[in-house]
Amino acid sequence: ELISLQERIVQMTGSITEKDSELISLQERIVQMTGSITEKDSELISLQERIAETTGSITEKDSELNSCREEKENLQKIQRELQKTSSESFIEGKQLVILGTSSHINREEAKALIQKAGGKILNSPNAETNYVLVGKAPDDQLKRRQKLRNSSSEKNYVMLSKKILILFFGSCGE
Repeated sequence: ELISLQERIVQMTGSITEKDSELISLQERIVQMTGSITEKDSELISLQERIAETTGSITEKDSELNSCREEKENLQKIQRELQKTSSESFIEGKQLVILGTSSHINREEAKALIQKAGGKILNSPNAETNYVLVGKAPDDQLKRRQKLRNSSSEKNYVMLSKKILILFFGSCGE
């Protein structure tokens, strides 16, 4: 009977050793899977970063597109206005404000063109302002002008860029 118990102990020890081997094998597989999961997490993070970059790029392009559409609409408004009046009287008697800066024309040149056409330059926008020429970094005056525009009943409000101003005066035979 003692021999039988010893044999069973040997069998159980073999079984335990076998189970230990299986356990080690399972642990190794878990380590491999963890590595694989970590790798997939890295790929996912990389994809998320690419999506964020693409989304930012799309947002930037949408903004540029909207800016181009606004400029086109402004040009169309100017064309309609020019059809109603002669090009000399388009600016004549109008009050304009120049906001921001431009690489296309400096402030003094723009003032000279406007005054030559009979327009008046204002220092800041008010309810009497007919046109606002907007360049880069127009600051808080633009917000003030938009607020005045929203509170008035003006129908002939056109926001121009200095580039459009140059095109306009170029078409007038400056």
